Amino acid sequence: MLSLKSRFRQTCLEKLAQTNSAAKLEAGIVVANAILPVIKSHLGLVSIHAQGVALFKNFADEIHTAPLCELLLRHGIKRFFPQVNSDYSMQFWDADTKLPVKTEEIAVLIVPGVAFDRLGNRLGRGKGYYDRFLADIPANQIFTIGIGLDSQVFDQIPVDEHDQCMNMIRTPSFEIIL
Repeated sequence: MLSLKSRFRQTCLEKLAQTNSAAKLEAGIVVANAILPVIKSHLGLVSIHAQGVALFKNFADEIHTAPLCELLLRHGIKRFFPQVNSDYSMQFWDADTKLPVKTEEIAVLIVPGVAFDRLGNRLGRGKGYYDRFLADIPANQIFTIGIGLDSQVFDQIPVDEHDQCMNMIRTPSFEIIL
């Protein structure tokens, strides 16, 4: 029998699969433009070495991240992409140099989600990659922004003790800063 969290995730994924690609692209454009000033304000804030943004290449059912990637490139901001290792940990790689980056180089982490709530909670795909990554770094070292569609924001979502909160949730219509 599936847990409440697993059933909720499944329902959300089914709804996302029904959203057309054009809507996800438009949402990606709106969100990219909305979070660019936030990203710029966090570059070098915690550490002079924190000069890049870690983001993800979206799956078909997720908000499109290509607009953000292109915007960061135009503004000369370093872009880092994740790779999941055999031990299920995540490592980030520089999009230009193709070299691994240290956690200290990441100023902002753009995080995918299946669902978010107004308390900053995030429900991922259930593998825990981002939760484990964030649990292993000092609090406030990286500013986290969960991005998605308006339909992915709820008043409250099921969470577990190990789930990591976001500093900000951004959709085309919602901005939640914690």
